[in-house]
Amino acid sequence: MTFQETYQLIHQRFGVSSIEQLTRAQVMDAIEYIHCLLVDGATGKLPSGESRILITFRNGEIIKTRAIGADEHVATLEAFIELARCAHYIVIHKDDAAPLMKALTGGRSEEGKRHKMNNYSICGF
Repeated sequence: MTFQETYQLIHQRFGVSSIEQLTRAQVMDAIEYIHCLLVDGATGKLPSGESRILITFRNGEIIKTRAIGADEHVATLEAFIELARCAHYIVIHKDDAAPLMKALTGGRSEEGKRHKMNNYSICGF
């Protein structure tokens, strides 16, 4: 889709003759509208209620966009690890888990296999 086609769709959808006529809220709705058309293959209908879009940049350019669902949250890795630990999960990097898996399985662990030991399931990485 070209920029001109994109602008025409936005003009039609929001009933404006210029992008500059959009309010700040409408600009966000327009971004989500085009995102739905291009990425999700949706009908172009905007979700009702409040919605959010996660935009990922690299070197000042947008490389990925994704609509964030009402039941989803965005957090840094550090925040996620802290939340997991507060919920009594053990968080360990796969490189640090490999020796632990080997010790727990007596060296029988293979990449990506699940092993049962007594009543515990241990997942390899």
